[in-house]
Amino acid sequence: MARDDGKRPDGVTLVPWKLGRALVWDATCVDTFALSHIQATSSQAGAVADQAQILKRRKYSSLLKDYEFAALAVETLGPWSADMKFFIKALSSRLVDASGDPRAGAYLSQRISLAIQRDAADIDANVEKPKDCVSVEGKGAKNNCYECRFCNDSIQNSLYRINPVKVVLKNDKCTSQVELCCVDPGNWLNLRSNDRCGKPNPDGIPRRRRQFPRSMLQAEFPWRAWVYSKSLESPLCAATFIHEDKMALITLASCVRARAADTLEVAFVRNGAREAVREVIMHESYTPGDDRNNIAILQLGSLDQSPTWSYPACLPQGAPSVVTACVTTSETDLRIESVIPVRSACTLANSTLPESLTCALTPPGDYVPELAAGLYCSRISHSSHKYVTGIGAGAAHSAI
Repeated sequence: MARDDGKRPDGVTLVPWKLGRALVWDATCVDTFALSHIQATSSQAGAVADQAQILKRRKYSSLLKDYEFAALAVETLGPWSADMKFFIKALSSRLVDASGDPRAGAYLSQRISLAIQRDAADIDANVEKPKDCVSVEGKGAKNNCYECRFCNDSIQNSLYRINPVKVVLKNDKCTSQVELCCVDPGNWLNLRSNDRCGKPNPDGIPRRRRQFPRSMLQAEFPWRAWVYSKSLESPLCAATFIHEDKMALITLASCVRARAADTLEVAFVRNGAREAVREVIMHESYTPGDDRNNIAILQLGSLDQSPTWSYPACLPQGAPSVVTACVTTSETDLRIESVIPVRSACTLANSTLPESLTCALTPPGDYVPELAAGLYCSRISHSSHKYVTGIGAGAAHSAI
């Protein structure tokens, strides 16, 4: 099996892999710290592995119509490409079925990770470095393990609960360097518990069937909440859980205006157990009747009455890009799909929206979003996470 120019992939299965077609694979390991890769890898983990996957698929495009093709790309620092993850997941499932050992897939992943680290270390050991070149610079306890991320990844680093140790990695000639932000093992659990921000539970908690195709399940969006007045049975408006340590939620300032904190409560289940609000922080520039700066932060006194499954949505670091897919919810707990349009499509009273406001387009005649319901959007690099991009202040003409 070869391309038109005679180049061949690394291997092919002798029996069909999927849909009656054999599997063809070609593997590569790219240097995370190569000079040509630094710009990409310093902004997104796994960026070069994904680029290598694209190049592999382009290289063997002539084989794609007759074979299942897997471009297996990894980086010397560890990240895998999407094809690599999908292939190892499928192969792990088959190993478990064949061996009966539920840990067979984990063993395979560990062997691959160790092989990458071992080969990367061998290459580094054989490279002659300038005498005054120190490969790793940074303050921290020696012989300690750290979990590190690129310091310029503002989304990921916002999840740290403590100030990270900064470490600088240099290439073999000390001509290029990358800054990493690292957390010691004593804070891994805190870090990882926040890694789940914005991750939905598609089946709900507990698992159940949807009454309607677009029905929202309990805990499907575990950051959803409702604001109540102690004297009323029905909620005043919706809110979004945004910070676990600060026990903070975000909602509309117009919803809680002129209401004292000790008269408000929050529930993470509609009409469920309520938490007392300790403080209401209104945006300093909010003006009644004006949707600009119509934001308020509610800080709870505790999370004792909140469900164990509740956790925050992710916070964005900037405005969403055009055609970003988003979702919000109606007062009847139905899902409303939306998309971010070009800025010129967002108008208010025939005028362009102020910079502090945005809009999202919904299908014509769709349900009306709940007051103060969050607009939850995804990022291409973190498609499984939801970022609270806005708060619903109103809807008109298929726009939020």
